Amino acid sequence: MTRGLVVVLGSTGANFAAGMSGGLAYLLDIDRTSLNMESVLLESVDAEDCNEELVSSWDNTVTRFTKVFPKEYKKALESMKSAPAGKNVSDDKPAIENNTKDLEDLRPNSVHEPHKKRGFHEYARKSMSYRPDKDRTMDWEEIYASQTKKSQQWHSWMQTQTARCMDCGTPTCHSPNQGGGGCPLGNRIPTWNQLVHEGEWKRALERLLDTNNFPEFT
Repeated sequence: MTRGLVVVLGSTGANFAAGMSGGLAYLLDIDRTSLNMESVLLESVDAEDCNEELVSSWDNTVTRFTKVFPKEYKKALESMKSAPAGKNVSDDKPAIENNTKDLEDLRPNSVHEPHKKRGFHEYARKSMSYRPDKDRTMDWEEIYASQTKKSQQWHSWMQTQTARCMDCGTPTCHSPNQGGGGCPLGNRIPTWNQLVHEGEWKRALERLLDTNNFPEFT
């Protein structure tokens, strides 16, 4: 979740709030065991956070809500409030040109034995390059420039990239959603990522074949 507002009146999936960097979530009767607390704070809900009808009819119920607040998002809001009136926080320009890279640009895209818990935060994305289009039009081979013999470096790259999958409670990469996301072929992408991460390539292929006859489309 990167923005918006969600109110959850029922139970959540496992690892709720994994990778949450923006927006707010209000949970009723929160189950802390299902939360990923890596990047969020939990706060009680004030009357001003709820509409008038809710407060007047649910005086006791309101205390059962918990606000899930991304840490970095809260810091950004607080810095905006503390900035001088009429001045935008982003208006400050360095006197000397800053050629340093953003922190996210410094993340590695391939490491030995990567960890999945904070993979999305720790490792940068690196896609596989395409073969030259002139070569691709001459055959029916793969469109990606892959190695015939896979080296240890190649396996580390694949393992690191699949470590970026955050085990979301409701994975929008595979579950249909209002934003138009979700795999149209029904591939179980998080499970496939986990199997590739573990080096279980045969089982990963079998998992794709369970849901469609074109495993190369995923």
